[in-house]
Amino acid sequence: MLRQLWTALIIFPAIAVFLLHGMAIKLLFRDGQERQQRLIRNVSRYSRFALRILRTQVQVEGLPPSDRSQLMVCNHLSYLDLMVIAATVPTAFVTSIDMGEIFFLGTMAEIGGSLFIERRHRERIGFDIQQIANCLNQGFHVVLFPEGTSSCGEAVLPFKRSLLLAASHAGKEIRPVTLRYTEINGEAFSPLNRDRVCWYGRMGFLPHFWSLLNLKSVTARLQFHPAFLPRPEDSKDYLAEHTHRMVAATY
Repeated sequence: MLRQLWTALIIFPAIAVFLLHGMAIKLLFRDGQERQQRLIRNVSRYSRFALRILRTQVQVEGLPPSDRSQLMVCNHLSYLDLMVIAATVPTAFVTSIDMGEIFFLGTMAEIGGSLFIERRHRERIGFDIQQIANCLNQGFHVVLFPEGTSSCGEAVLPFKRSLLLAASHAGKEIRPVTLRYTEINGEAFSPLNRDRVCWYGRMGFLPHFWSLLNLKSVTARLQFHPAFLPRPEDSKDYLAEHTHRMVAATY
């Protein structure tokens, strides 16, 4: 309990400062590209700080993306994933409009410069693909969670296909990324402790986050696989199967 309270006394004011900083950026910078760049850097900086406070260590395997923008395709386990990735690579995240409507999480995503897509109406898919392609063409890395939801960590769920075409539209590389939580409180990640970190299904955010504050340590492993440039003949089915195979192979 004391650990939770001590962590809360640090993390909640830090969240407030992050939100104020992000709001100031949105108000002060009218140029969309410069504003996005500063929002992404803001998320990356605060994520590194938050992970220290949350006693989360990130182990990186492979080479993270360089200055050339890439579409990073990663499995999804928790809201903690965003901090793990952002602390390693400044990036824009793709999230759903319905996530943006959730109290607090939606505001955090907006202030973080996320790209909001509409999963509920397939007729908007062309607009969403172009939105991601535009962000890539502006020089930003973009992270896509093609499972479409977070999971309990038993396996990598099948990938949804269409948004992967954004890399083809932009002429940019796809970088498959595997994220695993390997240890929680010094014990191996397992069905017995996974819910301390994994956030999925109908779990409430605030109760889960409050429990997370009490953890002594978390170890995350972020593995960057070789990037590849989609070929003109590569279909969305091929891209989904190929990237899923690479991500799942080392999960």
